[in-house]
Amino acid sequence: MGVDVDYRRVDLREMSFDAEFDAAVSWYSSFGYFDDETDRDILYRYRRALSPGGSFLLDMHSPYRHIPSVLANHEMHVDVLRRGEDMAIDIQELDAVASRYYAEKITIRNSVVERARYSVRMFTAPEILEWFRAAGFSEARVMDEHGGTFTVSSRRLVVLGTA
Repeated sequence: MGVDVDYRRVDLREMSFDAEFDAAVSWYSSFGYFDDETDRDILYRYRRALSPGGSFLLDMHSPYRHIPSVLANHEMHVDVLRRGEDMAIDIQELDAVASRYYAEKITIRNSVVERARYSVRMFTAPEILEWFRAAGFSEARVMDEHGGTFTVSSRRLVVLGTA
């Protein structure tokens, strides 16, 4: 496409760029894994990394997509994926008070079992827009995974912010 891309791999909690990028992307729910104070700081760091007028695209799960499956399964949802002898099991719970999605991922590969636990913050549209404003973005809008109107049936919650 004729553009130069400068990829960087850094710990977001230590990101210290200052107006160096025209755009930044946080794709597929890679935001919200820390406590609120740390996540707010990370959002501010993204804003600071952008040149004036730069764009930040944040993609995350829509909380509305998790609620029906959690309710249908008595506050816990389990996904099982099997490929041959290998298996991945995701056990998911949603904490309505903390607005956090807690999960345990169990993988079985070559008869070796590994477990990982994690949680991720789930945001409503007004809440994440307020976080963007507080981080210093001049504009921010939400959309669905196709760039259309965000609704309760949207699979993804995407936010486009302007520095």
